[in-house]
Amino acid sequence: GDESRATDNRQDIPQSVLLDMHGTLASLFGSDHKRASFYTHQYGKDKRTPDNVVHMPRDKIMDIAPPIKKCDIKSLYETNDYISLRIRGSRDTLDKSEMSFEAFEDYIRSSGSAIISVIEGDYLFKFRQDLEKVFSESLSVNVYHSGIAAEALTKHYDQYDVFVLQLEGEKTWMIQADGEAEVLGSITSWRTVTMKEGDLLYVPKGIYHYAQTADGFDV
Repeated sequence: GDESRATDNRQDIPQSVLLDMHGTLASLFGSDHKRASFYTHQYGKDKRTPDNVVHMPRDKIMDIAPPIKKCDIKSLYETNDYISLRIRGSRDTLDKSEMSFEAFEDYIRSSGSAIISVIEGDYLFKFRQDLEKVFSESLSVNVYHSGIAAEALTKHYDQYDVFVLQLEGEKTWMIQADGEAEVLGSITSWRTVTMKEGDLLYVPKGIYHYAQTADGFDV
């Protein structure tokens, strides 16, 4: 029954994730109960289908505060040389000698989007290290900063599981709702998820998705 499947799933999970000694994941999920429920009932290596996409809205009254509330984009601009500019299909790397922070913000306001990989020296690097300790592996942590009506992510799937924490604004996600993982032609319907500040989203590897901002900025 469910209990045996849950036991099998938990065997795939590092003990540090199950224990979460310092509450790193509890703050990400909103509560220790949400974290434990996710890893007991919804996560597992055998669960790579659209049905296993999980949207966890943040209850601002009952849940604990997220590990990051606002994003200091200016700080990341100053400490990071790996900012990818994504507008109208481009994949250019920001050149600070040609684009000041003010020009970068103008770019974002013009429906631009940027992807900032969190690296050593960034103020968010400790957060990345905390996650890596819990998951017992090296992780990729990216900040997506998007302007009005920006297509922050084009239709794609990832080769790894994805957790998304909404820091500011809102973003609309379109996520594969049926079909097979990694097979775009098998999809006949899409699920719409609106991410608001503090919400967490889990997308298993192989599941197609894309995202777009509405009015205002989004991080």
